[in-house]
Amino acid sequence: MNTEHLPHNEATSFNDAKAYRDLAAGSEPSEIQAESAIIQLSQEIEELWSNGEENDDLEAMGLLRRLRQQGAPAAHILLEELRHDKLAPRNGAIMINVCATSANIPELADYMSSQPKLRPELQNTLARLGDDRVLPYLQTWLTQSESYEANNPRSVFQRSEALGKALFIAVAIQQRAADESSRQRWEAPIQTWLQEYAVVESRHPDPVDLLDDLKTRTHPDVLALAYTEDMFDNSHGGTDPDFGRSSRNRFKEAPKPPVNEAERTETLRNLITLIERPLKSLPNERVERLLTIAAYQERNPSPYAVTLGFEIEVERQSLISPEPNADGLSPEERAERAYQRQANYRRSEQMGVPAGQDAEWEFAPEAAYHYLTPVRETQALIYADLINSAYEHNPLHATLAGITTEGPAGDQAGVLLRGIEATGWCCSAERIEQPTRNPANSWLCKGKRGIKERSAEELQLGASAGAELRTLEIKNLPGFDRTARSLYALGSALSAYQELAAHSERAADRHKQELADIWRDYSEQEEQLFAAYGLASPSTGSWFAGAIRDAEGNIIQERLGVDFLKFADLLRDAESGGSRGQKFQAAAQDNVLYARRRAMAVLDATRPKPCLLYTSDAADD
Repeated sequence: MNTEHLPHNEATSFNDAKAYRDLAAGSEPSEIQAESAIIQLSQEIEELWSNGEENDDLEAMGLLRRLRQQGAPAAHILLEELRHDKLAPRNGAIMINVCATSANIPELADYMSSQPKLRPELQNTLARLGDDRVLPYLQTWLTQSESYEANNPRSVFQRSEALGKALFIAVAIQQRAADESSRQRWEAPIQTWLQEYAVVESRHPDPVDLLDDLKTRTHPDVLALAYTEDMFDNSHGGTDPDFGRSSRNRFKEAPKPPVNEAERTETLRNLITLIERPLKSLPNERVERLLTIAAYQERNPSPYAVTLGFEIEVERQSLISPEPNADGLSPEERAERAYQRQANYRRSEQMGVPAGQDAEWEFAPEAAYHYLTPVRETQALIYADLINSAYEHNPLHATLAGITTEGPAGDQAGVLLRGIEATGWCCSAERIEQPTRNPANSWLCKGKRGIKERSAEELQLGASAGAELRTLEIKNLPGFDRTARSLYALGSALSAYQELAAHSERAADRHKQELADIWRDYSEQEEQLFAAYGLASPSTGSWFAGAIRDAEGNIIQERLGVDFLKFADLLRDAESGGSRGQKFQAAAQDNVLYARRRAMAVLDATRPKPCLLYTSDAADD
């Protein structure tokens, strides 16, 4: 029994003190004593879970990590407890999933074949660790499960569920198989079960589409990440304080804390220190120059500029290898890598980059007065390999404080977003069409037309109103830089335009009027461009084909209309080299660059004081 990691200061966790002392000292205790210690540990975890308190959940996760260190012997003991109904099925399955290794596969497969239903946690264990030894047990289990009766809804559901679980395990093992003979051994059963599933399942899924979906869900890296969730963000509600996400309420967005400009610059310094590559390629004086400019930009903003905040979601797909066996790692090694990755993300939070609550991880830096601050932070996160630069579809949300979707010129926020999308710098056809593939979890779930209005308590830096643009994505660093710079400049022009539209009785100063005129010219150019390509005005809501509403008539979720689908087709044509799409995209970029250059000149001219190290942002890319 592997006991070298058990610390002395946790002896009180065991009733059998001698067994604990033996474990802690590294000597091998008697089998009965070791078994007693593991059972006592499992009982303590169950008791902590049953309390439902956050501190108890955190303590339980510490004990779970100790179980993980004991590995296969602990899994064997817990499985015996489960066989004899001495552990609650769900709790026992979670604990076994945490500490099992490939050595436990025969007994886990044998246990599975004797059960009428298979718990999801044990399903994941067999999928993550299983091999060819599982196949006969899986076939036996399916044979024993309730047969399919077309006119019996209960029978249909149970057979569909059993086939789905069997396919999940089988496809996972086949993907991870090291040799062709092993992969072929699974091919016939998988095809047989796929065909039966397509008949039984009421939606009649296409077997090819179903297999593609299963391969994504059972990729070894995905299963490794799911395993770490039992350790860090387990379903009992706790969050590991050292490695898991910060303990925020996932279902209610907390008010934004105030931002200190000095702290904002310090976050950037911390991130640069975090990574070795920039420090090796940038001499110290260059780093200090960069930080000096960042501090100047944050402390001396133009009074006409919007403030910006970005949220970058790290999708699970960006963390998996292109091929399941490309790196040759064992299931245990993959789990260890996923474990370390979680720790690295947590470290970025300690460096000053708050974590959001979406996707596998969400970077949610504090709001900034200048676009270059979040660009530099994102560059550091990419260099630190916390954002996969080879993956082009990590969702990006941009919040601009100072613009709105409401009031007499609220519809102009749609022009800003559609215009930025059309450049292709941080958007794609795939991103636009996301709601057609996953309507329940897409950019359409919040807000209207891809924009969510933000109130004062949700914003920072003293802003009273703002809008979150939700349809963007991180494709590459240059594209993000162009997008951030354009949102900063055009957002400021839009803010001036909306303020004058809302207060037409007031006399505008020269700079505000100039920015409003820049926006008016830009908006007219975008209207003409979209009309020339057969698209509706970017300022209207006709891009959506109705909405799903609740009993009171409130919009729950909008549906994409024909113009959005035509828009996506233009982006796809540009991405594939089509001349029509590329001409549309080039014209959209030209419109943005021209307006941006004009707006940047106004913002640069209205800074409170100059910085000798700083060069103008008004230049083109």
